[in-house]
Amino acid sequence: MLLPLLLLATATTACTPQAPPVGGTAPITQEQERATGASYPKAVEDEAVAEMVHAMDEALTAGDVDAFLEHVSPELHEEQRSWFEAVASVPMDVRGLRADRIASRRSPEGTVVHVGLRHRIQGGDPEPVMQQYRWTVAPGEDGRPLLVEATGRNGQFFGNPAPWDLGPVAALEGDGVLVLAPEDARSEAEFLLPGLEAAAREVLEDFPTLAEDRQVLVVQLVTADVLADALDVDEDEGWTAGLAWLYTSPDDPGGGRSGAPALGVGRLGPVVAPRVMIDLDWAVQDRQDWGVGPGGDVTLRYYGASAALQGDDLDHHAAEWLVMGVSEWYSTLRSRDGEENLRDWVSARLGGTSPQSLPPIAPTQGADPEEVTAVAAGFALYLSDTYGADRVMELAQELLPLDGWYDDTRISEVMTSTLGASEEELLAGWQEWVAGLEERAPASVEGR
Repeated sequence: MLLPLLLLATATTACTPQAPPVGGTAPITQEQERATGASYPKAVEDEAVAEMVHAMDEALTAGDVDAFLEHVSPELHEEQRSWFEAVASVPMDVRGLRADRIASRRSPEGTVVHVGLRHRIQGGDPEPVMQQYRWTVAPGEDGRPLLVEATGRNGQFFGNPAPWDLGPVAALEGDGVLVLAPEDARSEAEFLLPGLEAAAREVLEDFPTLAEDRQVLVVQLVTADVLADALDVDEDEGWTAGLAWLYTSPDDPGGGRSGAPALGVGRLGPVVAPRVMIDLDWAVQDRQDWGVGPGGDVTLRYYGASAALQGDDLDHHAAEWLVMGVSEWYSTLRSRDGEENLRDWVSARLGGTSPQSLPPIAPTQGADPEEVTAVAAGFALYLSDTYGADRVMELAQELLPLDGWYDDTRISEVMTSTLGASEEELLAGWQEWVAGLEERAPASVEGR
């Protein structure tokens, strides 16, 4: 059974990440550590760590894998060569390493340091972003520090695992989209590419704020377990897609490079959602079963719209029905089967009810996510049926700058002025639209 499209939307919107704090508790300094009298034979001096990361940054930027591996333990050469080559295969106009801070000097394996891959996918990232790793550094036989272990930092906003962490990458540069997939799944990615291209072109045209600093949408095709790890969710929840959120990485003093070996040059900025992740096996099966409409891939249309309507500022809260409803409506806008199934699903849940108010503007706490999504999607369909698709898109653009938690009055004013109807007229029309729904048995939104 294919995952209902609605569940995709419900899970994503219900779990929209909250703006995270930047930074954290500072680790113990070398001076504090020495004062305790503790001894950690494999600890490496801060200056030596900074110099090592700086040298590896220069090697990565220059594309010199042999120079990079001079600072890697021989046991990790194969792993790190594969990582280096995979990173180099992705079109980026910024590619380097940044040493953030020492996380621990007390590990028996050596000194643990947070290191970021600072990068910007060409045309896809509006500004450089930081994928974060935990590196363990220990003295080699000659006393020089070497990388002896590398793992991704867990949790949202750290970007792990990325495609280059999983082996060779197939990078397909299409019209309006860059698709990243495992090299051994290149043929499957090529099969999906036309539908992704069609969706990306329309999303970038229909949502100017998303296209303002992007020429392509970045799509990562991954396995279900990788998707769950990257989104920091339970694989059993059945996710088939999601947005990958990462910290941005402002330029370091001196034009984006640290200038000299140092720690603390991996500073982080606000969070941005630059990439769409899709379960590769699910997407292939879905395409085989349903084909693709003229509007392209429904999943990419949904997440492209969702990214545009949420915006990159997690401290900004768009009107709830706007993100949830318009994203659902837009995803099926040019898919006859998809729209019919969405209408069936909304009818099954709203038929026979009588709304007493317009959908809430601010997020509703403790509400049933499916019910909230059904109301939001139904309201978007009502607006489209009554005022036309172009007017819905115009309204969405007008509402983008407004915050659902603080601008409820202004949001209501924009709605009535854009649609040319009073709140009373909107409510009466909404009630009439819901009353006209046919009651049906519960249905899944499976169609495309």
